[in-house]
Amino acid sequence: VEGVRPRERVHGLDGAGLRLFSDEDETMRQRGGPGKLIRTRLGGGGWGPTLTLPRLMYCFTEADTGMTTFDPFRFMIRRAYAEDTDMRLFITPLHAVNLTLMQALGLGERYAFWLKELVRINEEEAARAGRKPLPLWDFSGVNTITGEPVPKSTDPAPMQWYWEYSHYRKVTGDLVLDRIFDYRKSGRPLPADFGVRLTGANIDAHLARTRTDLRAWASANSELVSPIVEA
Repeated sequence: VEGVRPRERVHGLDGAGLRLFSDEDETMRQRGGPGKLIRTRLGGGGWGPTLTLPRLMYCFTEADTGMTTFDPFRFMIRRAYAEDTDMRLFITPLHAVNLTLMQALGLGERYAFWLKELVRINEEEAARAGRKPLPLWDFSGVNTITGEPVPKSTDPAPMQWYWEYSHYRKVTGDLVLDRIFDYRKSGRPLPADFGVRLTGANIDAHLARTRTDLRAWASANSELVSPIVEA
């Protein structure tokens, strides 16, 4: 794109419309590496990407209309049940620093409410249609993948599972697909703790375990967490 610096160019797309990150490792290295980027973005007090200017709001319902961000989700799965669509739902495996940020912002309970509502609506719509609930997988808890150590800010080395704090690598996406489609590939082991299928029966225990695991991760990564919590 004429007039745009190289690192600002839109990444190319493949035949399936997927964005290509063929030069991302070199781009990240030139910017100091993921360790530096994560500390700069999450420890700088700007609260991105969780909250954005100008309103810094984090809510689910529009007070004037009563519409909620859950309405499109309910519509989508209601139609899937009506048309017998084979749909697999999952919560993306953001790195544990994102859950740490949510806790620091006082949003942990809202995130837990969001997960519980997804489970409730899914099972409610399944009962309404007389079908089994669609599989809903959570990869966002602290696990082998999301708890990956973050390099020091002075270390430009790439991470194994992530490009930075919010974008994960293809190998991570492959593991997500392996879990939700119950697929195994030789040479690509699937960590036992990566992915929990959520139901009304296990959601409370899952949330409690996630809180415990996050406290343990934060304690083991205090050098990284402290600037986030104190910013």
